[in-house]
Amino acid sequence: MRICTIIVIAILNVISFVASADCSGEICSDVYVDRLYIQESGNIFIATSGVETALTCAATAGVYVTLPSSADGASEIYSALLTAQTANKTVSVRVDGSIAGCPIIYITLDRQ
Repeated sequence: MRICTIIVIAILNVISFVASADCSGEICSDVYVDRLYIQESGNIFIATSGVETALTCAATAGVYVTLPSSADGASEIYSALLTAQTANKTVSVRVDGSIAGCPIIYITLDRQ
């Protein structure tokens, strides 16, 4: 009986981790960077493994959050996103939920 309880707890922990890796409100948590789309203007569109339509803002084309080239720290954020994509690491992306296009406010990239 004790082993069954341990197995059930382990399965529930895995399910809760997988369920939390997505987008809601103003954040996409623990998502992979699936696509970086850079326009000639320097604006960057980011598609993640999360469901961007679940954000409170309107994601560009329903799948992209944006990083305007004019944003403070844009080159540093882009660098971290590119690093995460190359290393196949997850990030959390915080956006401004009140603006269409879901502009990125900040990201976090944790050691995994």
